[in-house]
Parts: sequence; structure tokens; C-alpha cells
Amino acid sequence: MTYPLSRRSALAVAGSAAIAPLMGCGKAPQISAGTSSARAASVADDAFQSLGADWIEASCRTQPVMATELGNHAYDAELDDVSATGRAAA
Repeated sequence: MTYPLSRRSALAVAGSAAIAPLMGCGKAPQISAGTSSARAASVADDAFQSLGADWIEASCRTQPVMATELGNHAYDAELDDVSATGRAAA
């Protein structure tokens, strides 16, 4: 049995698809030629960590079910009503 895609889910999918190409468009950290490779790796690691955290937060904000699956309950109030009454109203 398949269910139609809810408006919220469709918006979440469309939003994620629109945001995904922009995630790598941030300004890259500038590394001078005299910087050691260990420091350069640390800067790159920090930038990647920040990018990943931003992506997860944006995904959780637009996909509350995924947020709950990840253990983030900040968006529980945004979950779709899957009760019989909620499905009838959709």
C-alpha cells in the first residue's frame, strides 16, 4: 500500500534538493604557504565538521521524522499527524 506524499514531505524533499548544491559554496579557508600540513588538515577538518553540522541541522529542520530518527526531538511538534483523523484531514 502506498501513501501520497504529504505537502510537508514534498516541501522537505524539494528544499533538500535545492539546498544540496549550495552546501559547498561557502568560502574556503585560506591557508598560507608557510602553514604546516598538520595545521592545514586541522582547518580543513574544522570546515568539514561545520559543513556537516549545518547540513544535518538543515535536514532536521525540513524533515522532522528524520530528526526524530536521529534522536533530535526539537522538531517533534512538526511531525505529521498520522492518526486516522489526521489522515482523513489531509
